[in-house]
Amino acid sequence: MDDELDLVTAAEDAEKVRGEHFTVWWPEVDRLANAGRWGDYEALLCEMRDATERGSELAGWTLAPRPTLSLADLYEQRGDTERAIAELERFLNAIVRYRQVEPEGGDTGQQRATERLQRLREG
Repeated sequence: MDDELDLVTAAEDAEKVRGEHFTVWWPEVDRLANAGRWGDYEALLCEMRDATERGSELAGWTLAPRPTLSLADLYEQRGDTERAIAELERFLNAIVRYRQVEPEGGDTGQQRATERLQRLREG
């Protein structure tokens, strides 16, 4: 049991962004978007995306979809469909590599990313 607890603690630590768990940064993401500070917005979302990937790699749980979906939104709004597609593909590939247990009720983030990717590829 201690090994499992240590793994969870390590994964939660890996999910930190700027010293805090990535989930505490959503108000700042919203503030940056409202201020039109798109470079800072993108940078913070990338850090959050990376954090959820690190946690998943260690613990085998699924990735939080919101950082990736928000990045895909940003790129799509900029007209950069290729980058939006690359972001969604990265997310889906990370799920295949890291997730060991599918969430109860299915992985709705995976489903949304897959549907979005299909729509973007169809143009």
